[in-house]
Amino acid sequence: MTTPIRPTTRIATPEHILAGLGSNRGRRQQVAQSLLGVALINGNKLSLRAKAHHLEAQEPWLAGEYRHLLAEVVEQERLIAMLDKEHEIHSQALKVAAVHHWALS
Repeated sequence: MTTPIRPTTRIATPEHILAGLGSNRGRRQQVAQSLLGVALINGNKLSLRAKAHHLEAQEPWLAGEYRHLLAEVVEQERLIAMLDKEHEIHSQALKVAAVHHWALS
């Protein structure tokens, strides 16, 4: 009689992933960027900031990498919001010009 195999399900946390990478800094930075991408896709920037604070004690350079990437994302979001606002203003101006042109014809 054989012993049934029970599958074990473990959810990998960022810490588990990073611990498994050992001292390969280049690969760890790639993972940090991937984790950042997943967190941002999920819209979880506050969690990302908390993660940077948590990792700072364990991996100071990794926390710095998180903060650097997060700052870039925040800046990109600010620029996108500014462009969206400019687009909205331009669209409104085109609508006003179209109505004015229609009124004059």
